[in-house]
Amino acid sequence: MKGVLKLSKPSVKEYKVSGKVLKDVLNVLNKRKWWGRYQSHESAAYAADAKAKPKIGTITVTAKPTIDMPKWSDYANADDREKKSWDAMVKNLRAHEDEHHKIFKEAAEYFCSELQYDDPMEKKDAVKKFNTFKKDTQKEQDSFDKGKDSCANIELVYYDDAQPKK
Repeated sequence: MKGVLKLSKPSVKEYKVSGKVLKDVLNVLNKRKWWGRYQSHESAAYAADAKAKPKIGTITVTAKPTIDMPKWSDYANADDREKKSWDAMVKNLRAHEDEHHKIFKEAAEYFCSELQYDDPMEKKDAVKKFNTFKKDTQKEQDSFDKGKDSCANIELVYYDDAQPKK
């Protein structure tokens, strides 16, 4: 068997959050299920082994990951303290989402490299193997989210006396 990984760099998609001051933005963010989100968008293609048709000899894993990040629509009018707080939160959130990509990349590289030890297999078995990889990788991602680097530990500090510039 052979494993091939085609992994793109994550593309960033921004969603807008509004609020004149961070206290308002925080209220908007806290109504969401997530502030930032990594999705690997993985799929697999199965190719027959030339010597063992119709058995599968190659699994090609393709992933085109995305990272969803907030964009504060009133950022330009914020006071400097709140801009600094927002920038710090976005930096920490992006680092967290980048770690999700690293987890996926390492798991996918390992999965593809380990396929060399397998003999060609029926397609249903190859599909099952790929689905197990996806489930195991999701468990790793979920475990990371529950650990010390959880998104829940990312702070957005606001100032009660903050006033927008406009």
